[in-house]
Amino acid sequence: MFSPLQVEIKPSAIHQRVLLVLTALSLCSIWISGLEVALKVILTLLCGRYTIYAWSRFISLTHPASVTGVRWLADKKAIAVCLAGDHWYEVVALEQRLSFPVLLGFKVKLRDQNRSVAAVIWSDSVSVDQYRKLRVLLRFAAPPVNANHSL
Repeated sequence: MFSPLQVEIKPSAIHQRVLLVLTALSLCSIWISGLEVALKVILTLLCGRYTIYAWSRFISLTHPASVTGVRWLADKKAIAVCLAGDHWYEVVALEQRLSFPVLLGFKVKLRDQNRSVAAVIWSDSVSVDQYRKLRVLLRFAAPPVNANHSL
């Protein structure tokens, strides 16, 4: 297997473009709809607020809950994630959410925090070899030893 594997996740240019295009399309659809002007302003503000939230969490990876690294020791069945370049946290449960050729998504439950964190990894966020290994591990590797499979 690929043990040990440590991946540093960098901001994705693909994700940045996708978010900007979807935000622009959302704003266009709001303003060409037949809604009241006051409602259009409120929806525009909500759309802008979500874009700011998503930018720090998923694009620039500066939000405290952003996953910026994954460490996987397949032979020991241990997984750890790094949140916003800070500390490594041991994973209790792992749930794969997405697996596409350009996009991986998974949700992990952290050991001493009683919360779950979602990670989205685009193919340009890591090297090609690391992305391939992550796809294989997410699909076929056994979950962590203490996994209870309830996120």
